[in-house]
Amino acid sequence: MLKSLKIFFRNYLNKEQLVKTFRFPPKTVSLIMVPTKEQLQKFYFAINNLRGETLFLLLATSGRRLNEALSTEVANIDLDKRMIIPE
Repeated sequence: MLKSLKIFFRNYLNKEQLVKTFRFPPKTVSLIMVPTKEQLQKFYFAINNLRGETLFLLLATSGRRLNEALSTEVANIDLDKRMIIPE
C-alpha cells in the first residue's frame, strides 16, 4: 500500500519531497518449508484410495489450487491433448 502511495505522490502529484519522508517497515522474511522428493513419495504411498492418489497427483503436477482441483470435472479434461481446460 505504501509503495503505491509513494508512486502516486511522486509521479502524479509531483510531491518528491513528501515522498522522501515515507518510511517503510522492515520486511520480515519467512522461509517456506518445501517437502523433499522422498517425503512426497512417502506421503503418496501412504494414500490408500484412488481419489486421494488422483487428487495428490493433480495438485502436484497441474499447479491448481485445492478448490480448483476439487471442482475439476471430467468434461474439463482433454485426454487427447493431456490438458485441463479452465472453466
